[in-house]
Amino acid sequence: MGIVYSSVVDAPLQQVFDWHARPGALVRLSPPWQPVRVVQESGSLRDGTAILGLPGGLRWIARHQAAGYHPPDVFVDHLEGPLSRVTYWRHRHEFAAEGPSRTRMTDRVETPVPKFLLRPMFEYRHQQLAADLAVHAAYSTSPLTVAVTGYESAVGTAFTALLSTGGHRVVRLKPDDPLDGVDGVVDLAGSAVELARLAARSGVRVFVTTSRFRDDTAGIRMVWVRPSSLGRDHLCDFYLRALVDDQLAGPVNAVLPETKPVRPSGNLAKSIVDWVASR
Repeated sequence: MGIVYSSVVDAPLQQVFDWHARPGALVRLSPPWQPVRVVQESGSLRDGTAILGLPGGLRWIARHQAAGYHPPDVFVDHLEGPLSRVTYWRHRHEFAAEGPSRTRMTDRVETPVPKFLLRPMFEYRHQQLAADLAVHAAYSTSPLTVAVTGYESAVGTAFTALLSTGGHRVVRLKPDDPLDGVDGVVDLAGSAVELARLAARSGVRVFVTTSRFRDDTAGIRMVWVRPSSLGRDHLCDFYLRALVDDQLAGPVNAVLPETKPVRPSGNLAKSIVDWVASR
């Protein structure tokens, strides 16, 4: 029983290990189809505790074991609490360099849970990690301080986790909060135009919003992201790109980060047709 799942990601060993230690890692690795929510992330891979909320008020309590902590090669967690009386779970996370810029990541799980039930989760985790590391290699070369509204939504939760695992500082913006020291604002709540103007007065460099309002606020790069059929994670990737890509300004359609956005002209349907024709 249990599973051993391994893959190679295109990132150096230390970078891959450090990613797992940052806030947001557990959120990014949690498959969206599972009926669980992150109640508490571990404050330390050495001896911290992570808690997941399960249906029926149950809690999955994963405690990291100091004896199994050997950075940047290994960390280990095991199940504690009431659920540990009915099942067993020990998870060994292994990392090994395969050259200067590639890392083999291996998950070894000892549990009575059958392998066929575990495999989809670990496939998702490895693919998600590889995708996030690729996006950060492109758009997280310098740490930013980013203020986010709408951070409690599904997209907001995923996006703030993407930012923090990339080494960025996240400010979960509340009404009347100052914007001193903020590099960019991502307005997922569709706040009023006054927030954009406050950002400009505060020296913020870029304001990304999903709102329909238009206001050519002087002194700041404004990006209006038009509706999109992109999935949650690709949409988060695009918001990160919008923060750092100075070529994006004005109204743009959200597209896969590696593709070229098309400026909307007329209605959205026409913009999509124009984009398809340009491919």
